[in-house]
Amino acid sequence: MPKHKPSKKSTRYAQRPGAMPRKGAESRGNPDRSESIPGSWEPEGSYQANRLQRNSNPSRREGRPGQKPSESKRNVDGETAFPGRKQRGQKHPGNQNLGKAGQGKRTPLKNLKGKPIYRGGKTERIPVIREPEKVIRFSDILIQLARKESPTLVGPSTSPEPLARMDYAMELDFKNRAFQQFWSANGLPDKPNRISPSPKPRHYRTTTKRKVIHEKGAFHLDFIPDGRGGAERLGAASALEPSEHGAIYAFILAKLNLTPYSQIAHALDYVVIRGDYTHFSVLFNVHQLNGNVVRKAKLLSEHLQTMTPKTTSAFIFYDSGKSPFYLDQRSPDGPWKFKKLFGPDNLRVKVGDKQYAFHPTTFCQVNASILPTFMEKAHQLLKARSEQRLIDLYCGFGLFSLGLAGAYREVLGVDAAGMSIQAAQAMADSQTERRCQFRSGRIQARTLDRLLPPSDAGIPEAILLDPPKQGTDPGVIRALAARAPVRVLHIFCDMDVLTKEVNQWRKSGYMIAKIVPMDMFPGTDNLEVMVLFIPDRYSILNRVDKRPPEGYTGPHHKTGPHHKS
Repeated sequence: MPKHKPSKKSTRYAQRPGAMPRKGAESRGNPDRSESIPGSWEPEGSYQANRLQRNSNPSRREGRPGQKPSESKRNVDGETAFPGRKQRGQKHPGNQNLGKAGQGKRTPLKNLKGKPIYRGGKTERIPVIREPEKVIRFSDILIQLARKESPTLVGPSTSPEPLARMDYAMELDFKNRAFQQFWSANGLPDKPNRISPSPKPRHYRTTTKRKVIHEKGAFHLDFIPDGRGGAERLGAASALEPSEHGAIYAFILAKLNLTPYSQIAHALDYVVIRGDYTHFSVLFNVHQLNGNVVRKAKLLSEHLQTMTPKTTSAFIFYDSGKSPFYLDQRSPDGPWKFKKLFGPDNLRVKVGDKQYAFHPTTFCQVNASILPTFMEKAHQLLKARSEQRLIDLYCGFGLFSLGLAGAYREVLGVDAAGMSIQAAQAMADSQTERRCQFRSGRIQARTLDRLLPPSDAGIPEAILLDPPKQGTDPGVIRALAARAPVRVLHIFCDMDVLTKEVNQWRKSGYMIAKIVPMDMFPGTDNLEVMVLFIPDRYSILNRVDKRPPEGYTGPHHKTGPHHKS
């Protein structure tokens, strides 16, 4: 029954979107149904009809003269509604959302307050997730804050280590404040933990590199960071690298400017040093590889064994395309050729009581001093149980897979780098860790069914993913959420993709339980962030964005049970 009976003077009815059309509605004043929206009917001149007419008036929707659209209230579809009036609107907006390009895909129903609409005893809920129109970068907030308070201690924007001249306690304070601002400015829920500091705030990098540049008849070694044109020249010295690395670079540079080494000097693109804080390996990245280059590289490596600090191994890494080879990118593409000059075949790193061996081109975190804390935090957040399966995506040489294997029923590690998977499987076999299995393959939405075992309700899953800087491929997060893991630990090594991928998890039915930032890169404008997600069992996604209004000075506003870990 309609709420208002038609008046005797008029039998024409106005339409109220959201309700089912009544039988015979066409005969009661709707001569052209093709121009109307299916729904119920209200008498013209009634309260409902007049209210709908007011809300559909563009001049009324724009608000007061001079008022910004963001200051006025908005309805469910994001349209600006008449300000200063309680937004009652449509009770049931109907199921008229047809998805993208009118593909006929219907979306669940909700009312104006985001509460579920009951249909046949079932509840359907749409997450209210407000993404910012423009993502605010953490590095911009941090550098702006540091320049405002300590302008003389901040390096140029092109520097790879803009905060290296600053006292570490001051740097950590700036990063904590900047991270809190970044989190709230991008509309993310909950409150992050304070940043876990690095045990070695300076001279911590175990992987470093230098670009070989030929200028004015001489060779130079300089650091060219990713995406920073006109970068500041560092030469051999850096406040973030071990002093032994600077000594090795200075020794190699002196040799490259000698005539006997001109052939290898012209063939070199990069010189890379890897290892830990006591063992050092040198990789010569060349774009030409022939007998003369190999002989000169061997001669140079023999001199490296006699100097102090002594290098333990040396390798040639051949890339004919001169593509930028950065070992902190996990899946370099291209036809690689690799040759050992001397020393062991693998590099080694010790984390806690476990020793890892990996190929010289395999990715490893650049700050070895914080790895024990890194592992401990992952173990605390995942809360492993013996009946669970751990899926470790982008596993590398098995840092988390092998380190956490003892707490799980079974562990599966997946990575696109074949060398990493070989090293991880070799370590698992040598440690008789039969519960660990590793597979090689590119992690994409269409390949997950092939790479991962079927999701079994009898075996609860925990997922850990530590993707490269560019983040996950499209559709991966949605496909992982469809497996219904009990816990997901997503590790971000680049803050620029964090906002987008956190919101993808939230849209897929997962809520944030804990945010643990790690200062993996002291002296720089970047962080490593561990975000724990759990299923939204209590259907509170519609409340995660309820924040106090701007300028609110009352007690702390809690957004629901999800603010607890």
